[in-house]
Amino acid sequence: MLKCSKNSEGTAELEEALATVLDIIKSANDSMHQIAITGYEGDVHELGKLLLQGSFNVWTDHKKGHNKVKDLARFKPMQRHLFLYAKILLFCKKREENTDGHEKSPSYSFKNSLKMSTVGITENVKGDNKKFEIWYNGREEVYIIQAASVELKNTWVSEIRKVLTGQLEACREASQLHQRITESVYHAPMNSSNSSRYSRKSMSLCENKSELSSLEMSNNRDRNISPNARQKRGRSLVGK
Repeated sequence: MLKCSKNSEGTAELEEALATVLDIIKSANDSMHQIAITGYEGDVHELGKLLLQGSFNVWTDHKKGHNKVKDLARFKPMQRHLFLYAKILLFCKKREENTDGHEKSPSYSFKNSLKMSTVGITENVKGDNKKFEIWYNGREEVYIIQAASVELKNTWVSEIRKVLTGQLEACREASQLHQRITESVYHAPMNSSNSSRYSRKSMSLCENKSELSSLEMSNNRDRNISPNARQKRGRSLVGK
């Protein structure tokens, strides 16, 4: 209907209807894949909204002790199905079984997870414009992810950026709220009982702020890097 209604009355409504139908189909499709995850000990429904899911080639670089990967290009990539949630990124292995000539629905065996509050992203990896990096714990763990196309890679990078940006904004808002409460406590007249109560409340907020500041520093270090720095990191990792 939309193809036959270009530049005519009602086109905007048809475009909105199409977007709604496609979103419903995506949600149903994502749910089918999500319920096929096996081996994950937690509850996937507590991970936030499932934003994206799909299969990728994945290389890993673990810098623990003296066991360092010298040249990632020499190693065969792992086939992993990724599930991106608002709170976590799951790495699963896709398993497909055929019985009596009929293909069964795939299942996804859980392998690893990364908390989105502690990851960083490098958008470009030298030598392949379909690759990007997800790194964890100060680049102690690096995951090079290769998409099937540049468009798919850009979709994932954009969505991951949105998640990380949202986390930073939440941290800043919490920090500003703490500052306003602290200022109001110091300037408001209080009796001894109120003073004790506000003191405990302020201390709790300070502890939370410390945690939030650590998260913000981690995300700033991981995310707010210049394009030149990201390219240098990409060259450095591939060149190892």
